[in-house]
Amino acid sequence: MRIIFPNKQNNPLIHKFILSFPWIVFFCSSLSPILSFMLASVLRIPGPQFFLGLSLYGIKQAYFWQFLTYPLISSSDTIFSTSFLIKNVLISLVLRYTLKTFEIKSGSKIVFIFLISNILIIGALSWSLMTITNNFNIFFSSIFLIVSLANINISLFPNQIIRLRIPFPTIKIKWIYLATFGFLLLYYISHRNFINFGASLFSFFFSSLFCIFLKIPNPFLKDLEIQRKIKTVKIKVIKKNKN
Repeated sequence: MRIIFPNKQNNPLIHKFILSFPWIVFFCSSLSPILSFMLASVLRIPGPQFFLGLSLYGIKQAYFWQFLTYPLISSSDTIFSTSFLIKNVLISLVLRYTLKTFEIKSGSKIVFIFLISNILIIGALSWSLMTITNNFNIFFSSIFLIVSLANINISLFPNQIIRLRIPFPTIKIKWIYLATFGFLLLYYISHRNFINFGASLFSFFFSSLFCIFLKIPNPFLKDLEIQRKIKTVKIKVIKKNKN
């Protein structure tokens, strides 16, 4: 089913911000280890991870901007490596694609509202979880934002497929997303990272609720409903043939 937003609204300044956001994440994440090393070596003070990442200590010190800045950090390391750079590039590209497709469908204002509310709400819920569990680690990463944006994109384009070789010639992207999300949850559980596990679930459910708010059908529930109807029809046909 084609999803149309009749009241789609765009704003040039918001549009520029949305285009710039993935690269803001990229540069902040990539420069963070270098700046952290320089500040620790020269001035003996913490780096961007400490000030931008969300933590119980930071909020206690009234660093309330951390509720908005934690997605700008992707690692607590102070070592810059090729794998680290590749990871940041991939995160930025995925953010750029999911934000762009969402904006094309819904308009820049809705994307901006989703972006800010998602970051704030997931940050607040994660901070609450950190408070309950007395976890003093620094919370950061854009992965949770990607989980939310990917879920919305799957809901907007539920029938997108990837063509593969035999035995699976084609597979819908939504099932790849669901499998990847499940693997992510298992990874966090196996490493006993309950804050990131909770943040991932919060991101998924928040984006699902946002889809309901925008009246976007849930692609997974829709498939289940179709299968249920097919099963009901088959049962009726079988009973009719027996009679």
